[in-house]
Amino acid sequence: MIKDIEGLIQLLERLKGSHIYFQLARYRDDAVSIEVFVPGQRWEIDVLTDGEVCVEVFKSAGEIYGSEKLEELISEFASDRSG
Repeated sequence: MIKDIEGLIQLLERLKGSHIYFQLARYRDDAVSIEVFVPGQRWEIDVLTDGEVCVEVFKSAGEIYGSEKLEELISEFASDRSG
């Protein structure tokens, strides 16, 4: 639980002091998001207006793909915005 803006800043300073790369984002009206990037993982930390903290961790299986995978991913997730 983060009680106020000071608590959020303390969390950011803790990440910075630990040499953990992060960036701030905003995807929800009721939260500030902290995107953390560490080797083999990405964390999404949402700090909600009521002080609740939600953390989601994405871990890599360690597989490296070639350009054909990029084409596959783009095709899979592309939106048809013409209609």
